[in-house]
Amino acid sequence: MEDTIDKKTNQAAELLKALAHPIRMQIVMHLTEQASINVGSLQNLLNIEQSLLSHHLIKMNDQGILHHTRKGKEIYYSIADPTVIEITKLMVGSRLIPKG
Repeated sequence: MEDTIDKKTNQAAELLKALAHPIRMQIVMHLTEQASINVGSLQNLLNIEQSLLSHHLIKMNDQGILHHTRKGKEIYYSIADPTVIEITKLMVGSRLIPKG
């Protein structure tokens, strides 16, 4: 049982680390408003450089938070783990995120 608790708390900590940046939390918030968003649109919404956005998207994708699909030359991101929506609601406030 102790191993299960250790494993679950370690997984939770890794998930929180992956979300622990304002840009990453903003990405989640935008993805709760739209089912999927391409990289160019996210870049415009966040008003950041493409290389910085890519850094955050890769980190979130590697942690299983996001899912990506390619449509032609564009990559679209969506939330892969709905738990992150609930976590973000708790941290930021449910009034900022539409209920879905």
